[in-house]
Amino acid sequence: MAAAARRRPRLCQERHQQRSRAGERGVALIAVLWIMVVLASLAASFGISTRTQVNLAAILFEQGRPGETLAICREVKPVFHRLGDRPWLARALNNEGMALHALGRVDEAVDTLQRASALYLDSGERAYAASALLNRVELLIDHNRRAEAAGAI
Repeated sequence: MAAAARRRPRLCQERHQQRSRAGERGVALIAVLWIMVVLASLAASFGISTRTQVNLAAILFEQGRPGETLAICREVKPVFHRLGDRPWLARALNNEGMALHALGRVDEAVDTLQRASALYLDSGERAYAASALLNRVELLIDHNRRAEAAGAI
């Protein structure tokens, strides 16, 4: 019985050390997970703020400020490209195409709206793809390019 009593404190101490090491690993794991959450939220916030810029560009366009719309759209496109956010990249392209049209840069607008429509379609956003296509067709019709407009449909 005396031998068992002497072994018990040592076993408890070993278990405490094992738990302590496991606790340190647990704390380290929690810290790593926390860092991952913070980084993910920063990336999401970056994407969200960039999306807000696209919405601002649309508002500026509606206010008759296509130059500012164009500048914002060109600024955010690389961000969406890096994030792999194809639907929002397409939205930026659509807004850019409309701004180019308002600035009289028709050929650039036609190409940009075509890219927006194709990107929307590739992303499964059929309604938005149709909207970008409609913008392109209306632009072509407005500039007496009816055959090209008919071919686009």
